[in-house]
Amino acid sequence: MVVEVIAGIALMKQGVSAVKDLLGTCEDVGEITHHLTDILRGHEQVQKKLHKAKSKPLTKWQLYFKQTIGRYSEDEAHDSLAAIAAEVMQKRQADKVLLQVERACNRRFPGAWKEVLEIHEQRKKEAEEEIREQKILAEAKAREDREFWDHVYLWLLEFGKFVIIIIIALGIGWFVWTNRCTSENC
Repeated sequence: MVVEVIAGIALMKQGVSAVKDLLGTCEDVGEITHHLTDILRGHEQVQKKLHKAKSKPLTKWQLYFKQTIGRYSEDEAHDSLAAIAAEVMQKRQADKVLLQVERACNRRFPGAWKEVLEIHEQRKKEAEEEIREQKILAEAKAREDREFWDHVYLWLLEFGKFVIIIIIALGIGWFVWTNRCTSENC
């Protein structure tokens, strides 16, 4: 998870510098879109890390606080002061990077960043809703398949019973036919 946070922040920093450079010179806004995507992904990674904190190896911030505060008993725990401080600092750092991008975008295209975030959230919700619908459809399809195979099993079972009855009837017929009286003294 620490690697994800570091990668998320690095992704965001690269995106910020690229966006700042391209905003002033680009003619086609499409040139900066993948950088904005990287920034938003990095920010989401940092946010997820803050909400899913577990015991992990110490990060750079945790090592700093460990050396500064001098506590050794709880430093490895996810609820230690060093871990919490590092997570908060990483979140603030990610928020700061996102704010830089927001300001740069709004300088070139006033009010665009708010609209970008609104549309981004809307599309994320639509994607989540589509995934939810696909799960519901998959469950319905699985249920239909189960019902179909249950019917197939039932019909095969009934056909097997029918075949067994025919075999028994043929066996009785054969037994009667072979034991019939063919002489005059029966």
